[in-house]
Amino acid sequence: MFRYRAIIHAWCLMDNHYHLLLETPLGNLAQIMGHINGAYTTYFNINRKRAGHLF
Repeated sequence: MFRYRAIIHAWCLMDNHYHLLLETPLGNLAQIMGHINGAYTTYFNINRKRAGHLF
């Protein structure tokens, strides 16, 4: 993720949650997780014609 200078080493998308192994040299984990959760929710809702939160 170039925006936050995070390095994603591994990820696993499960049925109802996900796992991430990432490195945050700037210590900005809260901003990264907010972006990931928001972006995935938007993607999921658009593709499934839904509205609302997922997590």
